Amino acid sequence: MPTAPRKLRTLIAGLGLTLAAVCGPAVAGDPAAVKKFQETRACVQCDLRYESFPAQDLSGADLTGAFLFGAGFAGSSLVNARMESAIMIHANLKLSDLSHANLAKANLEEADMYGATLRGANLTFAKLDGANLEAAEITDAVLV
Repeated sequence: MPTAPRKLRTLIAGLGLTLAAVCGPAVAGDPAAVKKFQETRACVQCDLRYESFPAQDLSGADLTGAFLFGAGFAGSSLVNARMESAIMIHANLKLSDLSHANLAKANLEEADMYGATLRGANLTFAKLDGANLEAAEITDAVLV
């Protein structure tokens, strides 16, 4: 019969394996979706989690309903982008230009939007809990 410390070690090891299986490693998005987005600027309801598109002109991009968890768009132009209902938790949007972008119903919880331009953007029903909006420009943005 196992001793109490051995049972505890076995339990802790089992919990560790369970957490690893459930959480898994941080995995980037779907490579085919990345390629499609780079070629067409459209990726509706696709998986681009943890992908990075720094300092790119992505004006008019269609990312409606896309899974953008942890994605990076720092310094990018997303003017007139369609990002309605996108999941952008922990996204990096530092110094990005989201002027007139449609972010209605987007989940931007914990997103870093430091210094982002959101002039005229539609943020209707967007989730902004914990988002960093320090130094962001929100003139004429719809925040209802």
